[in-house]
Amino acid sequence: MTATKDRLAARWAQRPRRLWAAVAVMSVLATAIASVVVATEESADAAPPAVGDPGVLPAVDLNSLNPDPIKQWGVVGTGNSYTAPKSQVWDFLEIGDRIYVAGIFTGVQRNGDDPTSQVISQAYLAAFDRDSGAYIPTFAPQLNRAVYALAMSANGNLLVGGEFTTVNGQSRTGLVMLDPATGATVPGFTTSISAGSQPMVRDILRVGSQIYIAGQFSGAPGSGSGAWLWNAARLDSNTGVLDNAWIPQFMGGIWQVAVDQSRGRVHAAGFFTSLAGQPGTKSFATVTEATGAYIPGLAPFEHNAPNGQTDTVGVVYADNKVWVGGAQHVISVLDADTNARIGYETTGMICTTFVPCGYNGGGDFQTLEVAAGGIVLGGCHCYAPNTAYSSFAGAYADQRFAVAIDSSNGQFASSFVPGLKQRSVGTYAIHVDSKGCYYVGGDFTRQADGEWLGGFGRFCRTILPPANVAATSTSGGATVTWQAPVNQIPTAYYKVYRDGTFLGDTAGLVYGVGNLTQGNTYTFTVRTVDVAGRISATAAATVTIAGPDTTAPTSPTNVTGTATGSTVNLSWTASVDLPNPGGVGLSGYLVHRDYNYVGFVPAGTTTFADPNVTDGVHRYEVRAIDRSSNMTAPVVVNVTVGTPPPPDTLPPTVPASPVGTSPSSGIVNLSWGASVDLPNPGGVGLSGYLVHRD
Repeated sequence: MTATKDRLAARWAQRPRRLWAAVAVMSVLATAIASVVVATEESADAAPPAVGDPGVLPAVDLNSLNPDPIKQWGVVGTGNSYTAPKSQVWDFLEIGDRIYVAGIFTGVQRNGDDPTSQVISQAYLAAFDRDSGAYIPTFAPQLNRAVYALAMSANGNLLVGGEFTTVNGQSRTGLVMLDPATGATVPGFTTSISAGSQPMVRDILRVGSQIYIAGQFSGAPGSGSGAWLWNAARLDSNTGVLDNAWIPQFMGGIWQVAVDQSRGRVHAAGFFTSLAGQPGTKSFATVTEATGAYIPGLAPFEHNAPNGQTDTVGVVYADNKVWVGGAQHVISVLDADTNARIGYETTGMICTTFVPCGYNGGGDFQTLEVAAGGIVLGGCHCYAPNTAYSSFAGAYADQRFAVAIDSSNGQFASSFVPGLKQRSVGTYAIHVDSKGCYYVGGDFTRQADGEWLGGFGRFCRTILPPANVAATSTSGGATVTWQAPVNQIPTAYYKVYRDGTFLGDTAGLVYGVGNLTQGNTYTFTVRTVDVAGRISATAAATVTIAGPDTTAPTSPTNVTGTATGSTVNLSWTASVDLPNPGGVGLSGYLVHRDYNYVGFVPAGTTTFADPNVTDGVHRYEVRAIDRSSNMTAPVVVNVTVGTPPPPDTLPPTVPASPVGTSPSSGIVNLSWGASVDLPNPGGVGLSGYLVHRD
């Protein structure tokens, strides 16, 4: 149970006198307008929420995540705020490769447990690299009070809502558009808010090119309209121009809105006492998407502790249901057609009823989000194991600090428990980034294991080691290769070890090692390091270092030769270096024609073209050679080019005048007159001489 918002509720109930003077008149007018609204609408087809639907976050597989938060920069300090719960973090937003964090903090820090880690002043709104988690100092807006809400405009700028009254040294109340790169104020968006007391924007929800803003305000200066507003408005997301067609009448502050486009409805949760004075609309109410008018005939909202705390702060729409969260310790699940309650989720020991019956270990719900695929995410200050109860399942589950609910059946969807240590007020912000990492923010300063944490934890899947690690023997060394793993966070580099001894880092996928002993067996291990600094488990490969390679490769097979005009084309099947494994590797192929060298073909190619060959029958030889110059015997193929000459059946002439001398012991020199091939002309040509002794 929490007393986080009682004082704020009382303040938000206070409105200027002229507002209350107009309530009766406006209530009658709202009823008249609503009389033309059809009370019972046709049920929409149920479909899981998807990215692109209003307010829907990317999908997240919670059960695949590591419960230990990633060690990274965080936020520290407590700044200026009207709000009683002093949660450092109130909202997240992703634009491009940045995560923006909003709240009541005053600075950012890398590690509060490190005495050399300094606090950098950056209050209420800061940007961090999505992958590495590093603080981005070039984004440096200056605001003077709390920031509660973030959204991206249709043109890609950053919309910021909160309690602030100055931005970047200029007067600006509650709402501003910033350059997402620098934090500079975007001049074309001039809309702000005004109120008699404590103006603030609590929620910004973009739907197409428009945004809904909700909070505590009665006007929107700079919006092109002087209309009186009742704590909610719809604006053009790029220009801030007010949509005068949508003016709902919420009598008090709003914390969150949700849009059901299939039914043309907008739901609101907050501290308002009614919608246009209508009964049964305290804290939660539904208006039309067209005009913001009251919809008659809907079930009145039920508080589970009507005589106690009635704080209602969160609302989302998913799967033909409206999910409303707050005190006491409850999420009410409503039928989207009628707003009738069809179930509930509660937290606390021994409590299984809608009416609160056991507070210990549980906590109020303080934020609601919905992720693609239909996961409702609720943040709370619930801290004890097995104290979350679902009326749909009729059973408890272990859900702490944040719950995950399957929107299709209302049952808890995950056993994931974030590794956080509660400081005081628990969770006030939840986010899922485009990589599927999960963020839980609030006033957290420690992980579950006691290590420092700066306001929020980011949870991703465990980093994977390299895939398919292999090691091959080379001449006196080894080559280690691997494939990049598939991780949520990009890889920075890899660490390579031999028999447990660190060898070095590389950003590549190959690592060569020399000066290894022949005959020894070595185990090489490789670990992934991601840009967030996480290190994976090891992946290993073992290799025995071979001695010198004295074995020739296998001979080329299927050697064929064909002539096209005067060009001879050779092809063959590739050779393999021996021993396999253990050889130094194939270098290539040597090609000879008529006993003369004509070309080298590198390994990986098994064809050769020999141009400008004279007519006749030519002898081609193909040999494989490895990197140690071990060579195969030639594989011979004869190729006829042009019109073949008549067969040569005559021997050459006999060598003339052979002479033999012995200039010294053991040496004999022979010489003779050259032979001529016969017939002359017409012979195939002299090949050479055969010499025999004895």
